Amino acid sequence: MLDEYEDPGELFDPIDRITADRNDDTVRYLANQRILKLESEKLAKQLMYPFVKPQWMDLRSYLAIEDNEEEYALQDLLPLGGNALFAGRYKAGKTTFNCNLIRSWADGIPFLGRFECNRDPERPVVTIFNYELSDPQFRRWLRRFNIQNLDLVNVVSLRGKGTHFQSDDVKEWAVNNLRESKTGLWIIDPASRAMDGSGDAKENVDVVSFTNTLDEIKEKSGTKNLVLNVHMPHQSGKDDGMNEHAFGSQAWSAWADSLWYLTLTEDKKDGYKRRWFKAEGRDVDVHKMLVHYDERDMSVTLTDMSPEQSDTDGIEKAITLVVKHSPGISRNMLIMEAKLKAHKGEQAIMIVLDNMIRHGAILIRPGRNRSKCHYVPDGSSIIPGMPDDDE
Repeated sequence: MLDEYEDPGELFDPIDRITADRNDDTVRYLANQRILKLESEKLAKQLMYPFVKPQWMDLRSYLAIEDNEEEYALQDLLPLGGNALFAGRYKAGKTTFNCNLIRSWADGIPFLGRFECNRDPERPVVTIFNYELSDPQFRRWLRRFNIQNLDLVNVVSLRGKGTHFQSDDVKEWAVNNLRESKTGLWIIDPASRAMDGSGDAKENVDVVSFTNTLDEIKEKSGTKNLVLNVHMPHQSGKDDGMNEHAFGSQAWSAWADSLWYLTLTEDKKDGYKRRWFKAEGRDVDVHKMLVHYDERDMSVTLTDMSPEQSDTDGIEKAITLVVKHSPGISRNMLIMEAKLKAHKGEQAIMIVLDNMIRHGAILIRPGRNRSKCHYVPDGSSIIPGMPDDDE
């Protein structure tokens, strides 16, 4: 048997021997290699993201700078020089919204029927990086919009084409073309494909790196405004809660100045779908409104109907239909049948019914055994067939 005191090295793993002796040449070699790797990574980041010294000034000088009169690129929706993140579920209609935005920007008409476009006369062009639709389909769509100022729109077809935005060649290409085309509004649809090769859309570090690159391109090209489409997961945007935070990474919403949401609700019984739009952010607060879509020209406008008003409207219609079908119906029967038609709870039905009674939309006359009979007014205070007071 080997005496452990005669040759202790034989009893240790080679790695144990190296780590036991900090002066060992191998340890020094590995340490130097590690230092070289860290230094090279540091230098690479400095070369990729050179430091541009920001202006350092006191508050008096800062506030003395004259700003542009127009505070918004899209009135109340996108601050001038800002980034909008447009989130919606797959097939919710984001590309249709993009086409409406392109037409509004180029032809100077309000976006969604209410948000004025404040174009910079020196940079009036809108450019869309289209990763989503094939060229034939996108052309068919754009023709239906009948855009008048065609020279103010650029379409860059990128479906199936690699554009690694952190590549120097791609950045230079984007900067030069955006600058030379006098682009004032840049639309990217969608972010997931534009980011392909630049990282994972669910990882904060990758998203920060990607959005920093977009801001760099904007700065160098003079393109002030950017709308970036992002897909919500398939299950997002279906319910009343909207799941509006399902971007995949918190870095998306931290980067954006304005967050636009397009969500979808569907009637469980008849399958009728409704789309809703809202926006929030820095100096942006647009409450959730029902979207109206005109199939003739694919135009999209916002109605004044909120989800609460929509629910009320549906309940009012259900109550009116029940009463018209059964004039003189009792309160209990009316509530029960309206619940089935409106797919709402008893409390909601009662609140809307009492409000309709207060405003004269539903009339009450006493019936037999002190019951209350309900009628729809026809312009007179007495409806034919209404029971007399003494009955």
